[in-house]
Amino acid sequence: MSRDESIARRQNQRAANAAPLLAWAGLLPTVTADDVSARREKGKAAAEAHMAQQEAWEAERITAMQAELQALCTPEAIAEWEAASKVGQSGYVPLYIGLSSALDRARMGRPLFDPLPTAYHAQERRPLPVAAVVATLDAMGGRATVSALCDRMGCGVGTLDMAAALRAARDQGLVQVASGGRGWELLRG
Repeated sequence: MSRDESIARRQNQRAANAAPLLAWAGLLPTVTADDVSARREKGKAAAEAHMAQQEAWEAERITAMQAELQALCTPEAIAEWEAASKVGQSGYVPLYIGLSSALDRARMGRPLFDPLPTAYHAQERRPLPVAAVVATLDAMGGRATVSALCDRMGCGVGTLDMAAALRAARDQGLVQVASGGRGWELLRG
């Protein structure tokens, strides 16, 4: 039995289970393997057409964004941004997203590779003592995430401040990134 036949049989059985009297009287439409195959091909063709339409739209938008970026910036600034950000390369920011954010920065008159300020940048910086962070990590069993450490220390400790203190502790040989890259762990030695 082919895959399409199996699917058709299941659909017919479901319809018969949902309306047994209509099935007994022979009034339910019967789904054939050809119907299943035709529906799959129709869906596949629709998906391919939609994907082609999306790719054409994205290519058109990329061309327009590149033209606007070239009008706003010097070729040297664009080349420097492309080299620094590696936008569009495998494993990096997709070209459409990178161009969009660079264009936003260019419209504001900011450097192309300078990150836009976020809510974290607006927070007041409060350096944390490395000893307090290490003591808190030790009290939590020697392993925790940045957010868990911030919650434990309380009083509005920000994640950027905690991350900076953990990096300083790492540089002093007191902590390390936990195996698997999730959280930090105390170096006992």
